[in-house]
Amino acid sequence: QNLVHVAVQNRAVRFISRNYNFSCSVTQLKMDYSFQLLSTRRNISLLCLFHKYVNSTKMTRLPIERPSYLSTRLHNRLSFSRMYGKTNSFNASALPRAITLWNDLPDNLVSDTNPVSFRNKLVLHFG
Repeated sequence: QNLVHVAVQNRAVRFISRNYNFSCSVTQLKMDYSFQLLSTRRNISLLCLFHKYVNSTKMTRLPIERPSYLSTRLHNRLSFSRMYGKTNSFNASALPRAITLWNDLPDNLVSDTNPVSFRNKLVLHFG
């Protein structure tokens, strides 16, 4: 599946640069246009959405909970309990992935309540 993402991104950078010459390096084009991997951009977008949920004042019905025990050595202080499903489809879906990614972020990122600065810090973090 990652190969499909890479192929889409390769075609996109060729389209943006209007350079369809196959002797031209796609890697160099990506560096010239400062492209991040598609998976990285998706993770950043998913984390930004989750950040909005975490810092929202509205009540929602999402089934996320704080863990009963928190190891600050392994996770940040705003971690949530991981969600496990019976199928790989559920485990790879947005909410369980967002919680896993969120728990792996450092404290200085998750404690930021400003969505714009949070996104900027994420871009630097995933660099």
